[in-house]
Amino acid sequence: MAVILPARVLLDLKARADAQQPYECCGLLVGTPGVVEQAWEFANSSPDPVRRYEISPAHLISAQKRARAATRQILGVYHSHPDSPAYFSPTDLANAVPWFLYLIIGTDGWRLYDAHGHTVEATVIE
Repeated sequence: MAVILPARVLLDLKARADAQQPYECCGLLVGTPGVVEQAWEFANSSPDPVRRYEISPAHLISAQKRARAATRQILGVYHSHPDSPAYFSPTDLANAVPWFLYLIIGTDGWRLYDAHGHTVEATVIE
């Protein structure tokens, strides 16, 4: 499965990750199957935002309603690893939603994963 990612979305996510240092930034990937169109930013509500991310249930419900109203889907989650590479951690795996994609921004760039921690091919478009 290949996923299309606009370069503008990736640039925006890198800027968000940099701005949130030393905390993990987080949000949702939204679009149509196989095509990320937007990344919706949410506050990290984790009690330990330096090492974990969490999107509140209220924000998730609101985002689902917003996506449906726009005839879009929540395709997955993005978050940052402020002080480590963009790898799918054991915590990421333990908390993964089976049908979501996971875009992780780390000190070495970004990577896209499925819910099992396998790398997903991405085509970046302008």
